[in-house]
Amino acid sequence: MTSDEMNDFVERYAAAWASREPGVMAANWNEDGILHHPALSRDIDGRLVWLNNNNTKALIPEFEWRLSRWASSGETLFIAWSNRGRIGDQLMEWSGVDLMTVQDGKIQEETVYFDTYPLRRALDPTLPDHALVDADELGR
Repeated sequence: MTSDEMNDFVERYAAAWASREPGVMAANWNEDGILHHPALSRDIDGRLVWLNNNNTKALIPEFEWRLSRWASSGETLFIAWSNRGRIGDQLMEWSGVDLMTVQDGKIQEETVYFDTYPLRRALDPTLPDHALVDADELGR
């Protein structure tokens, strides 16, 4: 893909996240594309991705997806993003990176990377609220 084509795709992708129109994300996906997402119990194909996006927007009040930056080479696209939304009583922000293969202007494969633990803890306050490693203890 040319840089102009990729730029157009990124603009469409960001607009789909901003939209509240059900199913709008489907236009960005090849039906046989694959989504690898840490919040899903298994990978899903492009026919189900729009349902996941609708579900996310419905389950998280005040949900907002924001593009931070992106870079591409050929069909490979990296998108850095941040999200904001209400999980239980807490207004939370989290960020991540998506690695995509974009073919013919649509996603063929996407892997989403972000730390799900803060969201899990917001849903289950019995989970520990401390880091796995205390940085102040490094090198002692």
